[in-house]
Amino acid sequence: MPYTVIDVGPDVVAWAVNAGNDVLFEATGGAPVQVRLAGGDLISLPPEVISSQAISDNGFVLCLLADGPQAWCEIATGQIEPIEISGQGSVYVAAMNSRGDVAGAAGAQAFVMNFASRAVTLVAPSLPTPAPGFTSTSVAFNDLNDQGQAVGAQQWTADGQVVQPLWFDGTSLHPIGPPAFGSDAEGALITNDLAMRVTYDLGGDSIFDAATGVLTPFAGWISDMQSGGRVLWSPDSFLRTSSLTSPAGVTPVIDLFPPGSGFIGAIGLRMNASGTIVGYGGKSDGAVNGFILIPDLPPRLPLPEPVGDLLFPEIILLGPGGRIEVIPGDAPGGPVVFTEGTADGREGDDPDR
Repeated sequence: MPYTVIDVGPDVVAWAVNAGNDVLFEATGGAPVQVRLAGGDLISLPPEVISSQAISDNGFVLCLLADGPQAWCEIATGQIEPIEISGQGSVYVAAMNSRGDVAGAAGAQAFVMNFASRAVTLVAPSLPTPAPGFTSTSVAFNDLNDQGQAVGAQQWTADGQVVQPLWFDGTSLHPIGPPAFGSDAEGALITNDLAMRVTYDLGGDSIFDAATGVLTPFAGWISDMQSGGRVLWSPDSFLRTSSLTSPAGVTPVIDLFPPGSGFIGAIGLRMNASGTIVGYGGKSDGAVNGFILIPDLPPRLPLPEPVGDLLFPEIILLGPGGRIEVIPGDAPGGPVVFTEGTADGREGDDPDR
């Protein structure tokens, strides 16, 4: 599949992308957080926004404010709303889905907050103790899909630490794989078809499939995942190069760039459901630029206009070897019927043919 690349400039990291190809990026040197809309317009977020995490399909950025709290920032207006939970002093927002719902940790509990209603679901630690003598201390979510399902981890302490990766089905917590004793582990990413990235400090990344319950080691460091088995990854956490795994196979991200792009290396950080990849890469002149890599998808045919009580318009065939046209039934001249061997498809018609 051919791709089009958009170079967003030097010393810029394209950090996140939504379904409409609006891209969130940050520049070095204290420049403001910016959003590049799909049409090319650049919008700078208010100066109190010092960093960003995600961009939703409904026009909001999950961001960190200079005075400490995390917040929703509306792209069109710059309006900021801190994310707070009544009665919970410490709130950390780890993720935002395409609708603007957020998830993370509130004290010792995990939470999901609905964007539209601001309703909060608090989830207490509930997995059984993996070993005698350990006391559960906290649970937290790290990512959230569009169905309100999340991944994260529960932690226990005693003389040491035990961490259990887990996922949340909207009601209950479920363990993923074995617990980690004396090291960190977590469920880190979740897709809409319930594939999950699980990472162990001492064992690398794995992919868990909730449909089968199988945890499969992955030979690489996963930066993003999408439904349908698409994984954006690097050989290690140093992010020196990256590849895309899909049902079609494994392709280095740099190989997706069109000839003459000027990029000689590419690190993909995030992708959307349509296949757009954003990140940064080295150029032949030595610069490091952010990029947006957009697949050239075939154009969608427009939906037919209704004609009276019919869903589809009439179709006309102009003679043997002629062309086919689609003409609404209420077009000048009235509905079109099939005609053979005539010049305009309307002369000499037999309405019953």
